[in-house]
Amino acid sequence: MDASHDRTLVHGTLDRVPLPSSLQPRPHARNVVAAVLVALLLATAAGCTDQAPDPDAVAVAPPDPNATALPASTPPQPAASTSTPEDEPQAPPSTPAASTPEPDNDPQPTTLGTFPVETIPEASGIAASGIDPDRLWLLDDGPGTTSVWATSTDGTILGEVTMAGVDGVDTEALAVAPCSTTDPQPCIWVGDIGDNLPAHDAIRVHRFPEPTTVDGPATVDVTTAAFTYPEGPVNAEAMVIGPDARPWILTREEDITRLFAPAAFADGPLEQVATMDIPVPRLPLLAMFAGLLVTDAARHPDDGRLLLRTYDSAVVLTPPSPDADPATIADWTVEEVPTASEPQGEAITWLAASSDRPAGYATVSEGTGTISFVPR
Repeated sequence: MDASHDRTLVHGTLDRVPLPSSLQPRPHARNVVAAVLVALLLATAAGCTDQAPDPDAVAVAPPDPNATALPASTPPQPAASTSTPEDEPQAPPSTPAASTPEPDNDPQPTTLGTFPVETIPEASGIAASGIDPDRLWLLDDGPGTTSVWATSTDGTILGEVTMAGVDGVDTEALAVAPCSTTDPQPCIWVGDIGDNLPAHDAIRVHRFPEPTTVDGPATVDVTTAAFTYPEGPVNAEAMVIGPDARPWILTREEDITRLFAPAAFADGPLEQVATMDIPVPRLPLLAMFAGLLVTDAARHPDDGRLLLRTYDSAVVLTPPSPDADPATIADWTVEEVPTASEPQGEAITWLAASSDRPAGYATVSEGTGTISFVPR
């Protein structure tokens, strides 16, 4: 059936379809059809009432299809009703629709700032400064990463800090935390931990003190530790620094998320400390294609809350105490929180309050240059 016939049938205008003259409806036949329809409607209406049929009523014979139709006359009009609105039968009250969940009252994401995406095209790490609440650090995970970028929270580039002697393989994670348990000054921690195949013999974490000011390019010396997994290479993109200044590595795996940690910040093996299941997001749009994967994490500097990023969601894990053992992470309270809808969200960080902004958290996606913020 071609499109013109489709349109004719959909709109019910059958008289638009060209028919042979022998099949064209005769004018009087249309009147007969109309009479039949009226009779059917009257019969249906009578059947819907509870009144018994009137034995004195005159039966109406069905129209003879071969009879010549009489000229149409104006049908009699029903007598005007003399009843008042109070006399009319009242319809039963309608059943209320099923209740729907109340809208989420959590604050929703807003744009905090934008940075030049051509400068940082593959932003896979973000961390809030430990010195200036209006400064952020961003990491680009392109091949051969050697530096991190300082920006203001509105996205203005402040400067590039190059790590001397570093040539990244798959640099994915960024954190700002105390340099050690004996040195509380903030350090920038850079995790060269990505391994998509996986195939790397070891992963590396670099550490250097956060510069007090950044007003242009600079080069810094770093301390590096190499770690190996107990059963061979594993892919990971998320790293936080625990209260004992040890890196915690969270794997990027579909079936389960594992947490690994070294005995100290020094070359050596990693130990699997815990496993956990990430809750399925409310809207798992990207998870259906890419999987439910942890792409970044951040640890709150005060209360130890762990903030996880997946492609579709942000999740907060609240420990029983700020220095809780990561081995108990599967028992921490879990809550999905609002996050911006991003094409490839791989970076998240807590943000302290500033003079013009409440505390909350920020996210960044690869390829957009947008810094999103949610008060918390």
